[in-house]
Amino acid sequence: MKKKQLAGRLARLRASKGPGVTPPLHASSAPVKNFSPEFINRGWEKLSDYLFRRVTPLPPVDIRPLLSSHPILLPAGEPTENLLFYDLETSGLSGGAGTAVFLAGFLRLVPIENKGRKNTFFTPEATQLFLADFPGERDFLEAIGELIKPQLLYLSYNGKGFDRHLLASKFRLHALQLSMPRQLDLLYPARKFWKERLPDCSLSTVEQEILGLWRELDIPGREIPDRYFSWLKSFDIEALEPVFAHHLQDLLSLLLLLRRFESMALSPCDCTAREKSVLGELRYHTGSRDDALELLQLAWEEGNARAGRIAVLLLKRMGYRERAAELAGQMWEQKRSLFAGIELAKYYEHVEHNPTAALELVETMLEQRAFLSERVRKQLYHRRGRLIMRL
Repeated sequence: MKKKQLAGRLARLRASKGPGVTPPLHASSAPVKNFSPEFINRGWEKLSDYLFRRVTPLPPVDIRPLLSSHPILLPAGEPTENLLFYDLETSGLSGGAGTAVFLAGFLRLVPIENKGRKNTFFTPEATQLFLADFPGERDFLEAIGELIKPQLLYLSYNGKGFDRHLLASKFRLHALQLSMPRQLDLLYPARKFWKERLPDCSLSTVEQEILGLWRELDIPGREIPDRYFSWLKSFDIEALEPVFAHHLQDLLSLLLLLRRFESMALSPCDCTAREKSVLGELRYHTGSRDDALELLQLAWEEGNARAGRIAVLLLKRMGYRERAAELAGQMWEQKRSLFAGIELAKYYEHVEHNPTAALELVETMLEQRAFLSERVRKQLYHRRGRLIMRL
């Protein structure tokens, strides 16, 4: 009954408005503003009423480290034409349906011809798509979709956790398909390498402290949404120029950051102990186990205790129990490492079948019980009881 009543009311409302066509979802009653002269004079191409594109070739970059046969982040043998760096500028950081994407950038590497000889210098070519007003959102997304191909490797900074999901939600709202399965988010390795060294791992901090890049007259990222909302009120393109420049530098910095990661893999001796430790982990996961253990050993010798712990665990996983015990013994003698003591106790008990030596180690560790957590104390007392029963 209620459904019939609602249907009747809707029919009466439509009839009261008279004949006509229902406006499309994103139609605007206001006349379309002609943005073209301001944008075209600055190198932009008009794709539709509210959509503009600018393609910017940047100065050549030597990408030799990206061509390494033993990369640490890139898949081995990945063609350079498959690399697509991307970055979005949005109206906020909430990621919900109310957050708009108004600027999308994609950077690819264009080879430079060198008369048949192999050239490691490539031209980074950045494509920026700008949504001048919300009625053009579907055109904007369709233009993005033309650049998206499933076989490409998409490189970003927090794109895996934010940008990609925001794009996917926009595509779903417009019943469009988006496929970006291959993602390499550079934020994660940046955190692994430098979170203990830097105040934060924002791209601007990494640029300054790691890449040595200082942006002059740059707009802070937190101010960008306000600039876009101001544009929607005044349509003053001057307010957006710093945003476009900031966005372009973000894209280039992604390439430079990837080059830095792969350069570290080629010259690990120039790295800090922490960086050697992370390189060792990454080398292990790429299958270079001997290189991984060498890097971890070097990092431990330079004072990185974490590298020593990882090396012991990897040696055990690889079946080198004696080498693991030898390294754990060095760690125990030098630092009285609790981790090393427990690993040595396990080795004495289960490999050498020497409960006396294992018990002696456990007793020594329990003498420091005031500094042990409740969980560790319980584990040590449990091990102590088992060892006493085996004597």
